[in-house]
Amino acid sequence: MLWKFHRLCKNWQFQYLIEKGQKISNSIFIIYLLKNEKKDEKFYRELNNNCLLGISIPKSLVKKAVKRNLYKRQIRNMLISYFQKNSCLIHYQHFVIIIIIKKNYLENSFFNNQLELYNMFNIFIQKNI
Repeated sequence: MLWKFHRLCKNWQFQYLIEKGQKISNSIFIIYLLKNEKKDEKFYRELNNNCLLGISIPKSLVKKAVKRNLYKRQIRNMLISYFQKNSCLIHYQHFVIIIIIKKNYLENSFFNNQLELYNMFNIFIQKNI
């Protein structure tokens, strides 16, 4: 379970990260990442130097809220298992992460989606070494 202080909840936080963050994408996910630095006090006031995660499922893609919540739980489970094996610290820096799914997520199995997400994180880590 992701604790509340590890979640992005507000719409303005998502918009800020989409504008300022680094974007990586493939056929299944769009991921926005930003280093958690205390430059912008409005955004980082409550963070206490943690990794923050936000998950977005477009309503145009999945109409029913029950299904959207199912996919969010799946992605949270993927993230928890990834961060248990690897730390969310990359070179001793915390990150703010937003994950948005695409239509291909619905067509693939859970394990294929999980592998794709892990590969995207590994690609990001290799780029920032």
